[in-house]
Amino acid sequence: MARYETELMVTVSKLYYLNQLKQEEIASRLNVSRALVSLILNEAKRVGIVEFRINDPQSENEDLARQLQHYFPAIQFVVIPSSSRDEKVLREFIASRSVEVINDQLQNGQTIGISWGRTCYAIMSTFTAKTVQRLSNVVPMVGGSNKNLPRFQLNELVRVFAASMSATPHFIHAPALAESMEDYDLYNRSSSMKQICKMWKKIDLAIMSVGPPPIHEEFDGSPVQGSFVEKWLDKDNNYNLPVGNLCARNYNVHGEFIPDEIQSRIIAVPFEMMQQIPKVIAIAAGLDRVYAVVGALKTGIVKTLVIDELAAQAVVDIFKREQRSSLEEDVKKLYNIK
Repeated sequence: MARYETELMVTVSKLYYLNQLKQEEIASRLNVSRALVSLILNEAKRVGIVEFRINDPQSENEDLARQLQHYFPAIQFVVIPSSSRDEKVLREFIASRSVEVINDQLQNGQTIGISWGRTCYAIMSTFTAKTVQRLSNVVPMVGGSNKNLPRFQLNELVRVFAASMSATPHFIHAPALAESMEDYDLYNRSSSMKQICKMWKKIDLAIMSVGPPPIHEEFDGSPVQGSFVEKWLDKDNNYNLPVGNLCARNYNVHGEFIPDEIQSRIIAVPFEMMQQIPKVIAIAAGLDRVYAVVGALKTGIVKTLVIDELAAQAVVDIFKREQRSSLEEDVKKLYNIK
C-alpha cells in the first residue's frame, strides 16, 4: 500500500471508531464520498489496521494466570480479559466471573464470611446459587458503618447473599471502628459479638475485596484528613506504608499486617484469623490496586484471586523486577514521598 493510502485509512478509522463520527460527517470533513468512506473502513479491517476484540468476562487469560502462579503456585488465579480502564465496567466484569468462581467453591454446610466494598456489593446483590446451599451460614467479617452507601451496609449484604442460597444470615451489631478503646472493649464483651467471633473461627469460605491504599480514602470510604504519612514511620524513622487492606486490616507491600492506633479499634476478623481460613476468594479490579494485590498475595490469606487483565499484567511486571528496596521506593512514590 502507498503511504498516503495507509494514512487515509488510519485517519478515517480513528474518526469513525474513536471519535464516533458518522460516515457522512467523515466524508464531508475529508471532501470525499460516503461510499469511499465505507470502502476505506472495510479495507482497514481487511488489512488489519482495525481489529475487533470482544472481552468475555466468562473467559480467562490463562497465560497471565500461569505467569502469576509461577510466583504463587498455591494460589488459583482467574484473570478476566479486559482492556478497559473504566472502574464501573471492570467491576461488572469481575463481579460476573466471580459469581461463577464462588459457585464452584460453595458446599452445603459451609460457614461463609463476606466483606464489604464496591465489587463485593456488585457480587452479593446479583448472586444466584447454582444449587441451594441449605444449612450454610453467612457471617459479616467487618463491623457496620454509619455511611448510607449500599456497599458499606454489610448486614444487608449478608441478608441478600444468604437469601440467594437459602442459608442462615448472622448479623454484626457493632461499628467497624469503635470511638474509643473503652467502646471497643464494651462491644467485644457483648454476647452477640462473642457469637460472631466464634463464627469467624469456623469460616470455611471467605469472599473479600482487595482494598486500595489509604492515600485518598480510608478503609471505610471516608476521605483522608490532612497530613498523615508521618504516622507510618517506625522507631528507626523508616516508612512502613500500607498498600491495601483486607477486611479493613492494613498491610504493607510485603504482606505484613501494620498495627496502629486506629487498627487497634477496628472491629473485624483479625489478620491472623484470616490466614487460617481454608478458602479465601479475593477480588481486585483496576490499576489503582496493583500494589495492594502484590501485598495481598504475600499475606498468605488469599487462596483464589479474581483480577482484570491490565492489573494482572502490572502485577507480573512488578514481580519480574522485584527487590525489597525497589518495592518500598515504588510505594513511597504512591504517597508522593521524596
